[in-house]
Amino acid sequence: MTNNRISTYILIRKALANEKAVDHHVARRYLSSSQLEKIPHFKQLKMFDVYRKLGPLFKLALWCVLIGLPISACFTWLSSLAINRLRFIPRSQKYAYLYVGFFERHVNLINQALKGDGIQLENVGSLRRRDMLADLPIGNLMDAIWVHCTILRRIIFKKNKDRASDILHTYNAFDLILLSIYAQETPRKIFLTSSIYQHWAFVMGHSSKRCWMVQHGYIDEEIRFPFKFHDVERIYGFSKVHRESYRNYYGGRDFVTMGQTISFKEKRAVGFNVLLASSFPYIKEEIRFCRRLKETMDVSLSIKKHPRHKYDRRLTELMGYADVIVPTDEDHKCDVFVSYTSTYEVHYQGIGIPTVSIMSCGTVEKSLAEVRDFHSMFKLKHGEA
Repeated sequence: MTNNRISTYILIRKALANEKAVDHHVARRYLSSSQLEKIPHFKQLKMFDVYRKLGPLFKLALWCVLIGLPISACFTWLSSLAINRLRFIPRSQKYAYLYVGFFERHVNLINQALKGDGIQLENVGSLRRRDMLADLPIGNLMDAIWVHCTILRRIIFKKNKDRASDILHTYNAFDLILLSIYAQETPRKIFLTSSIYQHWAFVMGHSSKRCWMVQHGYIDEEIRFPFKFHDVERIYGFSKVHRESYRNYYGGRDFVTMGQTISFKEKRAVGFNVLLASSFPYIKEEIRFCRRLKETMDVSLSIKKHPRHKYDRRLTELMGYADVIVPTDEDHKCDVFVSYTSTYEVHYQGIGIPTVSIMSCGTVEKSLAEVRDFHSMFKLKHGEA
């Protein structure tokens, strides 16, 4: 290995190890030990859902994926070499600010933060795999292929109990490698992400000279990572309170407080409105909350399901309690925001709308008591007491 190959290899292995730590943390919160024993340590919430659906076919499907990933990598290398030789002009060259298009989910939030800071959005764009392949010299691409091949070979041929989960975690390792090399080769570019501790944020922070972060939700301060994150140049946060949360992982020389991050259409519910932001792992508790809310309070209830979660048949029961079903791509004006636990509640807190977390309250009844208190204040304010 050359020195560049060695450093890139080490960085990607660290990023994958940190990503496993996130998966472990989330899984222990949502799944029991007996459930975790049945599946690999990879995206366990989604994996357990697949396990339930496939039943006895799960192991066969898993083996097919484990065999398919290295084969798919070979085709990726060949197609990457072909794209590199085509020599088209990459779109990313005209942008000074780049978010990673194949990872980034919160593009509107990033654009809003930059626009509020006076940055022209025509200078902001997505970085795609083919842009990097076209822009990097063939030597850099060969380095990326060599590192990817080495990672796969060392994981596949090293016998340990986590080998299956380690192979699964390499599903986007080639993109991480390209990102690391590209960021090092373009030191004048500013790389943007709304992530905090995902593997691409780790790679961007360590590889780029200038990395900026935009907060999209709560920062979980309880995750224990095996490897430290690198300091970033700038952080856009909801408030100065969150600056200290970021300091668990990053230094951040420049912390910028964002303005209002959500915008509403006209309020569609009459009277006091409760918005429940649903999250599938907690649908049992959400159904109990909705049932008890309807039994004990005369309020309107709006429900918004999680945009990326897959629900089972209980979704029909949950949505049966809704007076208003909120589209997943809209923000909904309400009088109190309720969730079992949601990073999105910080957006509502930022504009003064009260929030209630069922998990923080401890029980459904205690969360209902908080909603009842907010309802009482609403009636006093509007002369309904």
